Amino acid sequence: MKHLIRFCAVLLLAACVCLSGCDKGENPNVEDTFVPTEITLVENGTTAYTIVYAKDDVVDYKSIAEDVQRQIQKYMGVKPEIVMCGADQMPAENCILIGPTTFAESASAVEGLRFHDYVLRTDGTHLVFGVLGAKGASNAMDILIDRIAAYDKTSEESFRL
Repeated sequence: MKHLIRFCAVLLLAACVCLSGCDKGENPNVEDTFVPTEITLVENGTTAYTIVYAKDDVVDYKSIAEDVQRQIQKYMGVKPEIVMCGADQMPAENCILIGPTTFAESASAVEGLRFHDYVLRTDGTHLVFGVLGAKGASNAMDILIDRIAAYDKTSEESFRL
C-alpha cells in the first residue's frame, strides 16, 4: 500500500511538472523580439503610429487595442489612433498590429499560436502583437509596459523599440 501511495505521488508530481505553464524559454510559440532601433514609437511628443486590430467574433481585439492605447498614453503621453483592420482609413505602415490582421506580418506572427501564447516583435515599420486571445495579449502587454516603463522621458525626445 505504501508503494502504491508513493508511486501515485511521484506520478502526480511528474504530471504537474509536465503540465505546468511553459515559460518563454521552453515554448517556441512565445516570442519577444525587439530590434531596439528599428521603429520609433514616439518622437517629439507625437506618434506616427496607428493601432490596427483584427475583427473577430470570438476575441474582442478592440478592447485589447484600447488597452494598448491607454498604456501608451499613460507612459508616453501620446494617444495613437485606433482603427479596425479593413477600415478605409487604415494605414499601410507605422502600425501596431493587434491579433490576426490582414497584414502579412500579423498573419505570420499568429501562425501556430495557442490562445495563451504571444509574439511581440517589430517587423519593418510595424509593432506586431501576435495574439489569439486575451491571455496572450495580457502577457504581450506586460512586456511592452516593461519596455515603456524602462524608458526615461527626460533623457531623449524619442522612444525607440
